[in-house]
Amino acid sequence: VAYYTDEGFLPREVAARVDPLALSYHALGGSVAFEAALFALAGVFAGMLLLGYRTRIASSVSWLLLTSLQNRNHLVNYGGDFEMDVALAQFGAPLIQKADSISNAEFV
Repeated sequence: VAYYTDEGFLPREVAARVDPLALSYHALGGSVAFEAALFALAGVFAGMLLLGYRTRIASSVSWLLLTSLQNRNHLVNYGGDFEMDVALAQFGAPLIQKADSISNAEFV
């Protein structure tokens, strides 16, 4: 509640003035329920990754939700967050294409 909602120390209108170019799905709503829904959605896609189900879609949406979360409140980030985003964007995409997942498995 303190970091990602309008009830916290960085409401959406203040965050938009601080960094107007930061694009974030988390900035579309400021309620606790909206943030809880986005965190639950991120958990679903993380579970899909854990199970190896539809890994291309799951990893892409997980990365998108992660960068969205980091763009919502840049005051709680550090340099490693940005480096991880860049590394996942550059090196993760080729690995995802070659990743073997349960959804591509052939059961004999």
